[in-house]
Amino acid sequence: MCGIIGLVGTFESGRHQDLIGLREVAAGLMRRSESRGREASGAWIRCTGSDGRVRFEGLRSAIPASELVNSQSFDSLWKNAASIGELGFIGHSRLVTNGRADVDENNQPVLFDGLAMVHNGIVVNVDDLRKTEDCLAGLSELDSEAIVRLIHRQLKSGETRSEAACSALAAIAGTASILLLEEGRPGMLAATNNGSLYYRSMRCEGFQGYGIASEQSMLADTTNAGFDFGEVTHAPAGVGFDIGATSDRVEFRVPPPRRIPAGTSDHRPVGPVPIPSGFRSIEIPPLRRCTRCILPDTFPFLDLDEHGVCSLCRNYRRQSPLGIDELAKALEPFRRPGDEPDCLVAFSGGRDSSYGLHVLVKDLGMKPITFTYDWGLVTDLARRNQARICGQLGLEHIMVSADLARKRRNVRRNIEAWARRPRIGIIPLFMAGDKQFFKHANRLSKQFKQEISVFAVNPLETTSFKTGFCGVNQGAGMYFDFGLLQKMRLAAYYGGQYLANPRYFNASLLDTVDAFSSSFLIEKNYLQMFDYLLWEEKSVDKVLLDEYDWETAGDCRSTWRIGDGTAAFYNYIYYRVAGFTENDTFRSNQIREGQLDRETALKLAEEENQPRVESLRWYADIIGFDLEAILDVVDGMPRLY
Repeated sequence: MCGIIGLVGTFESGRHQDLIGLREVAAGLMRRSESRGREASGAWIRCTGSDGRVRFEGLRSAIPASELVNSQSFDSLWKNAASIGELGFIGHSRLVTNGRADVDENNQPVLFDGLAMVHNGIVVNVDDLRKTEDCLAGLSELDSEAIVRLIHRQLKSGETRSEAACSALAAIAGTASILLLEEGRPGMLAATNNGSLYYRSMRCEGFQGYGIASEQSMLADTTNAGFDFGEVTHAPAGVGFDIGATSDRVEFRVPPPRRIPAGTSDHRPVGPVPIPSGFRSIEIPPLRRCTRCILPDTFPFLDLDEHGVCSLCRNYRRQSPLGIDELAKALEPFRRPGDEPDCLVAFSGGRDSSYGLHVLVKDLGMKPITFTYDWGLVTDLARRNQARICGQLGLEHIMVSADLARKRRNVRRNIEAWARRPRIGIIPLFMAGDKQFFKHANRLSKQFKQEISVFAVNPLETTSFKTGFCGVNQGAGMYFDFGLLQKMRLAAYYGGQYLANPRYFNASLLDTVDAFSSSFLIEKNYLQMFDYLLWEEKSVDKVLLDEYDWETAGDCRSTWRIGDGTAAFYNYIYYRVAGFTENDTFRSNQIREGQLDRETALKLAEEENQPRVESLRWYADIIGFDLEAILDVVDGMPRLY
């Protein structure tokens, strides 16, 4: 998920101009790695001078890599090393998961007793390892530190560097691509259990070595007039290499991550989650609901006939998937030989995209590249589940990270503007920042020369009420599924709201316009998996819980929307004002599919619609607004019932 880069090689003799070129290459790689995370960065260098003395030093800071490489501290790493026999350099751009970026020991490179390591991925079984591994006593918040400590222990026991890395990676669950330097030994170790690692030979007069990065484009875009570069080569899942003092590259096999025995997940959803004492609950009076599904008459454009059956039920068409054999036929033209990836998959970390990857790899033998667009509200839970899936399936995971601080400021500006004139129809504005993932899907398809992009969108997750509250009758379609006239009406509604509340004209405006364009104007030619597969909740949950130890939320019984940091907030507003949420639409579709009876659906929706307090507080904290003040605004809005 984070960006890691490395340079390793040897000099025949001291050449100052070569070192300057290497510094430029390193800085360029660091800047490009920033697309993986901007919340912190760091670098470490190991080199041996002509006098035989080893320099082993570096820096790390809660600033983006582009700022780090322009600092005097970064320049000082490369000074006084004009005459060197060997070089090892590692760099890191951090997307924060475990541990706050403003605490130095939570940033990378990770340092421990003469070792420096950068890690791309997430270790999801750190708590279990703490209980069984004495060497992890005093472990920081940073999950990556567990890997370097385990490597250190194995080195002390007499294992070689590659053996120690394999022992450590066999003990973890999750994803890990690592670059390791030792103070007392030249060269570098690189290893990956999910394929997020690439390398490229580099040569100039008097120097030969390698550039290494967690993403293909970081190396492919590297140019320098003083160097000859080889082809970018992918290190697939389960491959490592140890580069020694003479730049010889010795490959070795990396074990897969630790697997969770089927049926032993500790993360199974349990009964209703009680609301903490003192937090406001929501009690909705009896509403007139469809007699077949559970939608209330506050649902926009809902028409109930003389039998009390709603128009959506009357016009509903059940899933009629084409079948897995037809899916295999549709994918067949895109299969590639060997380890070459053959499709790009949008991967939110939610249950549907997770299940879709399972089917693609396990049932159909595809070799996907996964990508996630992190706009600042992908939760740590979602990231851990991404690591579980990608680790066990050995999948490369591309994380495209926005400027998270800016995105969150934009959300805060729009929430505060909305609070001055709250309208239920404009709530999707809070999620505008995530819509660029369509644009990045198209860009990455071209970058990786993938002719097909696969989406696993649950066909029962229809949310037409969101546009309905804007006066646009979308019927039963998906949120983005409607025609030109409807799009024009939606744009007119938003334009009117902006004119009525000028506070929306803030620094987020360009981002919002870009989001509208990404949502409704760009081409979306994707293969939808659930056009071919029947979506059924119990089957999906069983696979994820039994085979991947998929983690559920502590404040919600359902496995849906638990990786989306915004869902708890906007569903609170919908429930308080309209008496229903996305849960009601989803459960109603399950009734129409014959997957739930109406009584069970009512009970589930009532439980799921109660405030998700833990998620609400997390959302307010990370966005930076006063939760109680905003909820007071929501509570004061006119009810639709």
